[in-house]
Amino acid sequence: MGDTIVGLCALLATLYIPTAFSAPSNITIDDLYGDPVTGAQFNYTGSWNEGQQCGGCFARPDPGQMYEETWHDATRDNGPVMSASVMFPGTALWVYGALAHAGTDTPGFTTTVNLTFLIDGETSGSFMADPPASGEPDSTYDYDVVLFQQHSLSDGQHNFTLLNEMNSLVILDRLVYVPISTASSSSQTMQTSSTPSSSSISSSSSASTSTRSNVGSSGLSSQTTTIIAVVTSVGCALIIAIVGATCYWRKRHWRRSAVRSFISSSSVDSLHDNEIVYPTAFPPPAYDAITPASSSEACAVVKLKETHRPNNGSSAHSQSPTAVYTSL
Repeated sequence: MGDTIVGLCALLATLYIPTAFSAPSNITIDDLYGDPVTGAQFNYTGSWNEGQQCGGCFARPDPGQMYEETWHDATRDNGPVMSASVMFPGTALWVYGALAHAGTDTPGFTTTVNLTFLIDGETSGSFMADPPASGEPDSTYDYDVVLFQQHSLSDGQHNFTLLNEMNSLVILDRLVYVPISTASSSSQTMQTSSTPSSSSISSSSSASTSTRSNVGSSGLSSQTTTIIAVVTSVGCALIIAIVGATCYWRKRHWRRSAVRSFISSSSVDSLHDNEIVYPTAFPPPAYDAITPASSSEACAVVKLKETHRPNNGSSAHSQSPTAVYTSL
């Protein structure tokens, strides 16, 4: 029985492993913590601020809305070039950030965005936006904005570079890419569900609309992968539990049947061993008649005197029958 359960578990494992690992699995490179798989980190040039560590910065998005609660921001007025670059092994990528809407209490807060993106040293796209003021004392933000995306990269290592142009604010959150091992299936999915990678946005409303559609399409693969993995794991665990419970129940039922059969057989044998043997003939009555010793003697009639039991309830002593001879 144990061998059967082990065999079924091994079969289920062989069915689960290809399903789990064949689904596309995106990898996220955080702006601060880097790539959890390869260990690659963003390389920043110029004056970048490390998110919430900057107490005097105008850009103060909600940490709970940012991946790993971290971000890097930079504002270029007339200074040197500001860039962020990282290496990744994949064939598709998405770069996420945030857009700021200046509040009335933050005069001079530059919220215009003007970015250029390079793949392996070649210009591959740009992003421009001029979000209007929030109209409130505090600045407001748009989160999970897709700043750049690319789906047609060749297999191998690639270098991604973000350039912050003049009079531009950039709030960088993360980069998501599809690793080489799952590139083919993911590339088809993303190409059919995504919008063009380059966009030029002149107003906040158009930027927000484009952002929401891009976020939904780019996050599909990751969500689908998670759902498939969870459902498959739960399904396998449930099947194993059912098989184990069934085998246990059958084994227990078999044991009960064996015990009942043994008890029944023992009872029959005991009855056979304790059979009551009845005699085939009974002896004659002890006192039917007394034959005279000789023919000359008169016949004797045997009278038996029975002992009368007293009525007072005391125990009566039995008396032996007495033979009385009467002469004729």
